[in-house]
Amino acid sequence: MAEPINYLQTARQLQQLRERVAGFQLVLFGAGGAGQQVLTLLEMLGIQCAFFVDNDPTRWQQLVAGRYPVKAPAVLQHQPEQYFILISSGAGAAIRQQLAELGVHDDQQILQAIPPDPLMQGRQIFSALYPDYASALADSSGYQVDSYRVAALASRAALSERLSAGTYQLNADEQQMLLALTWAATALQDQSCGRRVLRVLDFGGALGEHFLLVRHLLPELQIERWLVCETPLIVEAAAQLPQQAALQFCHTIPEPPAAPGKAFDLVIASGSLQFVADPAQTFADLAALEAPYMYISRFPLWPGSEDVVARLDVPVHLFDASYPSWHLSLAQWQPRFQQAHQVRASWLNPEFYYQDQLRIDFYGFLLKRQQTSSSAEE
Repeated sequence: MAEPINYLQTARQLQQLRERVAGFQLVLFGAGGAGQQVLTLLEMLGIQCAFFVDNDPTRWQQLVAGRYPVKAPAVLQHQPEQYFILISSGAGAAIRQQLAELGVHDDQQILQAIPPDPLMQGRQIFSALYPDYASALADSSGYQVDSYRVAALASRAALSERLSAGTYQLNADEQQMLLALTWAATALQDQSCGRRVLRVLDFGGALGEHFLLVRHLLPELQIERWLVCETPLIVEAAAQLPQQAALQFCHTIPEPPAAPGKAFDLVIASGSLQFVADPAQTFADLAALEAPYMYISRFPLWPGSEDVVARLDVPVHLFDASYPSWHLSLAQWQPRFQQAHQVRASWLNPEFYYQDQLRIDFYGFLLKRQQTSSSAEE
């Protein structure tokens, strides 16, 4: 059986992945959203992909990311020993059987990428659109409901227990967040020519789950400060938890620092900007902190020319609540990201939902702040 990849558990495992593909042509099996996400991870690691294969004939001859051709799987039966296959699809068992039929029998030539979590993927969870945020909020329960607090505390307790037991499996967004954090830490260390402690602002970071993951899976990273910016209800719930060094909570974004890059090294906003009253202003406030890097993920973009707001109804098996949620315009946000940043990496998250018949896809971005003349003098 092919061995599952855990890309981001430790830097050592990443190096092992690099060593395992040495001497082969790396081929990604599956050219959909998950495959594009895996490609982004590989590019960030500096691992070269040769091409994609896919069972969907409509994808053959297309280019992924503008340069990686998609071919029919039959191409693998010619000299199969030269290929290293990375399965970037959830249909891993069927693909492994197909690979065996094509002559790729050696398990040392096959790795299974972690598939997307299907828990809520593709569901209809949005109401009709509203004329503005205030109207959607008036028709929602909002965040100040006890079921939200109880669910957040239960989720954090479950994470702590599973991390301690060694049974927790990272989802796709957590994998990329840890990779981005490792990548940013390495870049900052190279720039400062020495060991660098990290200061992180985690906007919408719940009860510090990202912090727990980093502490457990990347203990070599030195965290000076991890500030979670959350709703007042979650900040109040955090006060009930045992205090941990470096982990702090607040319910408003801090004021910009007097000097660029002096407050935070990395700003994380994963699955959070779409739930605030004014996403553009909130992003501007986060960008004003002038952190060298920003990690934006689980970010819903749609092809319309304007941002629109709906109501998200949380599935009842999670908790009983509803709140406004924006579908953000690609035409508006792409140039907004580039006003003060370079987009160092972008990817399509595996999750998606529907607004009536319109599919809403979620994206991720790793942004590097452009150096200004004032910051260069620093």
